[in-house]
Amino acid sequence: MKNDVILAGSRAVGRKRVGLYYHLQEETQAGRGERGGRRNDLTYAVSLAPTWGNATTFGEGYGRTDLDGRDAGRSLITVTPGIRATFAHRPILMAGVEFLSRSRGPTGASSASLTSTNF
Repeated sequence: MKNDVILAGSRAVGRKRVGLYYHLQEETQAGRGERGGRRNDLTYAVSLAPTWGNATTFGEGYGRTDLDGRDAGRSLITVTPGIRATFAHRPILMAGVEFLSRSRGPTGASSASLTSTNF
């Protein structure tokens, strides 16, 4: 169970059909957790999504930073390009590939790799 504080929104960009989506969320884990484990983190995301007829392409940047626990200060950041298409106003097809772009811990070590594919 979590207690959350969220700032989220979206904006139309210019006269074209382009959306800008964002969120900033502080999460507090409720209940008993493991000793030395994370109880608070901060998540953040921004996405730019232009629409082309019945299809929308998007690019999203997402991150999570541990605020406490043994990995305090560690951040995971991902980048996800993708597409969403609507057919006859009903079925929706969405595909994206999520890339882990950076993982930094308190020691400053980093890594990069492909993490998952969403279909």
